[in-house]
Amino acid sequence: MGKLIVIEGMDGAGKSTVSGLLSKLLNNREYSTINMSSVFEGFLTSAKYVNDNCGVDAHYLYFLSSVKHCSDTIEKKLAHGNVVCDRYIYSTIAYHPTSELSVSVDISTLELVQPDFTFYLSVSDESIRQERLNNRAQRSVSDRLIKTKGSYMDTVEKAYEELGLVTIDCTTKTAQKIAEELFVVVEAKLEKVI
Repeated sequence: MGKLIVIEGMDGAGKSTVSGLLSKLLNNREYSTINMSSVFEGFLTSAKYVNDNCGVDAHYLYFLSSVKHCSDTIEKKLAHGNVVCDRYIYSTIAYHPTSELSVSVDISTLELVQPDFTFYLSVSDESIRQERLNNRAQRSVSDRLIKTKGSYMDTVEKAYEELGLVTIDCTTKTAQKIAEELFVVVEAKLEKVI
């Protein structure tokens, strides 16, 4: 059975790039690894409708369903090797503060695959994060849907911090350097799946 490695962080932190590089490093060392960076993309494509027409509760439940779908997919993939996932349940929790919700969901009832490693990529300088978003050749759906200014993003960042994830400051590091650092941590606990 493979290991689930989750890369979390706000938009512009480098999650997709680091996930891809980490997957490549693991595969180069013969650790069978699948990169699932785009697992939520189908849900994000439909999210515009949810954002435009639904309240915060429906939005939250919609993204919880995407996480459950992702977990079911991951469970099957883990039989064949390791999985690196860009975003998971922690993003849904961080982007939906409970103070704004009138629904309550016991996350444990979703029976999600639990990550073996979870890393939160943090960018302490907001201007750097925004510059990264602006420099993308093509903006993702989530870039266009998520509010990116003011106290909302501060609330999201605080929510991530409260989750107690292993935090990597990406403000001054290259994506390659971050992936290499994560690789050292992950490789120490992996068995090769052949």
